Amino acid sequence: MDIFFLSWLYNYSVALSFAVRLFMIIGGVVLIYVGQTDWSREEL
Repeated sequence: MDIFFLSWLYNYSVALSFAVRLFMIIGGVVLIYVGQTDWSREEL
């Protein structure tokens, strides 16, 4: 899937483009996990 604001990634190598996209996917999963964590019920 091509997203227009990520078109600058195509100017670089395939490996760098893949690494940036993978980092964004992992970052999104982490954000979803942190967003669903109920911090008031967490025990230290």
